[in-house]
Amino acid sequence: DLAAQKRALGGVEKAEAALAEQQEDRLEVKYPAPVKEEDKLNLVIVGPKGCGKTTLANYLAQEHQRGVVRLDQLSDWCLKRGSPLAEEASKYLEDRQAEFEVKFAEQEKRKKAKKKGKDEEPEVNPDEFKFLSKDILSRMLKERLAQEDCNAGAIFDCLESEYWPDAKFAVELICEAVP
Repeated sequence: DLAAQKRALGGVEKAEAALAEQQEDRLEVKYPAPVKEEDKLNLVIVGPKGCGKTTLANYLAQEHQRGVVRLDQLSDWCLKRGSPLAEEASKYLEDRQAEFEVKFAEQEKRKKAKKKGKDEEPEVNPDEFKFLSKDILSRMLKERLAQEDCNAGAIFDCLESEYWPDAKFAVELICEAVP
């Protein structure tokens, strides 16, 4: 019926008006004023999986106007922003994969050629070929830290990633990249 359609249309118009008002009221993101490198405050959050590290990082970022640097998303961050480092990282990983395939094929040939009982050589570890170099990661991190949201320091979260061996490596990376 026509009256029901008009009431429904009026509800839609009210919802659209409310949404437009909310968008106008939305606050601009405020970044901290730039601080001298020696005065920046950085924080690394560590802990077991599922204990609330990211929740804490987000809370602290909001309260203290610090950027949250999720290390496990560092490569994606560079890729989304069109950084040349993303392409360099991708090429590096492709080259490492090709290197692994060559070494693995060589190892298989040697295994077939050797007679059983002779000295066994260590297996080629595929994990050694799937990580990014510390140099590339360091440059990615420095690029991320140069952003406006890290003017006064950063909060580092998500230290585990497919691009490096462990959280210890991530902490070392941070210590080397942060002046």
